[in-house]
Amino acid sequence: MQKHFEYVLMSSLLVGVTSCGDAQSNGGDGSVGFGLELGAAAGPAAQVGNASVAAVFNGCPVLDGLTAGPISLLVGGVSSLAVLAHDSDNGPSPLAYSWAVNGVPLPLQTASTLAFTCSAAGAVTITASVSDGDPNPACADALSVTVSCE
Repeated sequence: MQKHFEYVLMSSLLVGVTSCGDAQSNGGDGSVGFGLELGAAAGPAAQVGNASVAAVFNGCPVLDGLTAGPISLLVGGVSSLAVLAHDSDNGPSPLAYSWAVNGVPLPLQTASTLAFTCSAAGAVTITASVSDGDPNPACADALSVTVSCE
């Protein structure tokens, strides 16, 4: 005999609230516990049980600003770039920075600063990204600036 079950989540979560209804924060580490009521939707005698569910919510990092100077320079000149970023929940990992020039990653550049040397005339787009280790690529933040090399 096949049974069909209906699962109903009995909880509400609000950003910035340490507890709401039966939701309970676990001390600011991003994890929240809440009750889940399971009931059989078929059969003459409905069965009800409880389950404990833990969920971890990650606040994505934010690039607050990107500075570059100078942004117009001669070939061979150096532009100093820096980003300022924050992560409201400081996790799941420390902030990690990456840089790209015209879409090409600079794998050895992992600091929040970059000294860019113009090697040829033309406009160059420099992109800074920050991640907090979340595997979802949409959680990273990025800002770009265009540097003109003459």
